[in-house]
Amino acid sequence: MGLLDRPIAKAINKYLENNDEVLLKTPKDAYELAVYIDQEWYQKLFKVLYIGNMDNIIRFFKTVLPRKYPFIRLNYFWRIQHPKLNMLHYDLPNIVSKTMANVLFSNPPSIKLSDETSTKELADILNENQFDSLLQKSAEYESYSGKIAFKPIIDKSFSQYPLLMVYPSEDFEVIKRYDKPYEIIFRDIYDKGNNARYVLFTHCKRGKIEYKLFSGNSDANMKEVPLDTIDETSGLQDITFYYENGKAYDKIPCLYKENNGNGISDYMHIVDDCSAIDEVYTNLVDFIRKARIKTYIPESFLKEDTKGNRLLSTDYDTDEMVLYDALPEGTTQEAKRDVVKLDDSIQGYKDAFNNILARTLSTVGLSPATIGMHDDSGSNESALALSIREGTTLRTREAKIKKWNQTLKDMAILLLQLYKCNIGNDGAVYLKEYDANDIEIIFPKYESGSYLERVQTLKEALDAGLISKELALKDLYPALSDKSIEDLLADIDKDDLQKLINSIDINPPKKDGDMNESAGIEDKT
Repeated sequence: MGLLDRPIAKAINKYLENNDEVLLKTPKDAYELAVYIDQEWYQKLFKVLYIGNMDNIIRFFKTVLPRKYPFIRLNYFWRIQHPKLNMLHYDLPNIVSKTMANVLFSNPPSIKLSDETSTKELADILNENQFDSLLQKSAEYESYSGKIAFKPIIDKSFSQYPLLMVYPSEDFEVIKRYDKPYEIIFRDIYDKGNNARYVLFTHCKRGKIEYKLFSGNSDANMKEVPLDTIDETSGLQDITFYYENGKAYDKIPCLYKENNGNGISDYMHIVDDCSAIDEVYTNLVDFIRKARIKTYIPESFLKEDTKGNRLLSTDYDTDEMVLYDALPEGTTQEAKRDVVKLDDSIQGYKDAFNNILARTLSTVGLSPATIGMHDDSGSNESALALSIREGTTLRTREAKIKKWNQTLKDMAILLLQLYKCNIGNDGAVYLKEYDANDIEIIFPKYESGSYLERVQTLKEALDAGLISKELALKDLYPALSDKSIEDLLADIDKDDLQKLINSIDINPPKKDGDMNESAGIEDKT
């Protein structure tokens, strides 16, 4: 039986072609149909979670439903909104994506070619592209959307160097043949006001780039218009690529990468956990609010305004409880105050929150310690203990580096080709051939743990005679030159280890993109 002859394939085709109900014979069929139809809905959900605003999440679940699919669960916490419950959002999805980016690119990799001139030219091109920021953004997009693509831009009026724009999955389409990309179509939207909306489709095919501009307020009424209709696209022309020897360029002139090699968002398997975390987080805060100290005041104690209305002097409506007079005349009541011990009461909430958080991080391939969930050992851990504690993160990083290694090689080749290209009389673009084996991608060592943890670890290594003072300072201050390290060592007594430790600045300036140093709910009881 062929693939298209399977009953589920026939059911899907019939379901998509008309609005008649399809009788699904088994729950498994229903599940497969859901996965097939709901990809666009999931992609929108992942972007909403990545942005991370509770109002947007609630609005999404209340207004956006999967296409033609009535079986979606409607009992997510984000859909059940009580008017008196202040729903809170713990921004775990965004933390996951930013942490993935930091694990890979907190310090960007270096790219070297066998030819020093080409290495220098590439460094200038990457600097023009703000390479550090480009990689951070790309890794975040890849994490939440599952797929990313880079579109090249050549605009000599703007820059002498070729530029790259990164797109998340929802802004491009991949057409595959034999499970390999055959064409990538980028979508750029230009809103001109007064309901004037234009969409540029950039078709990157093997050896070609073609541009098409459409006008219309929705996909249903789109019509193609000339490229010079708007200023942003007026200078665009279709491009055909060749190698310098005249041979047809046999690659797609853009870059495409799938998350973890499967194109699935890091959020795919943690949506339920994110909902559970928000529910526990919201109820924890709601419990703390409702458990505030309450003062019980006899009615006769209340002040009155000029009209005789009795007033409550409180910011919240539950801080003061009125005891209405019901005692015999002449009998007085006393004002009383509750004192609530929260530590024991909220421990269950804290345990639930941290357990769900740890399990969720494990699902996406991150160690809780990576985002700041430390155990009691703190900075006293050894280097081996730190490595073990972040073992999951290190394995995830290693797997991702293998995928990014090839993408960065392809990026270097494409940028150099476009920078040094020649344009023929026929308007065709001729590119130089580069060998990927001549390119070396060097990822810096992952810096596990906080700065103080590294200081403590290096101290233990020095005590054991496993490392020299010079190497210790280089590890702590990788940006310092050899001369600066020598000057620093000269100021330290050769045999006084304590002076070496005291010379280390324990409050170094933070760099952009540093790991989140706190996560979870700390138990200090």
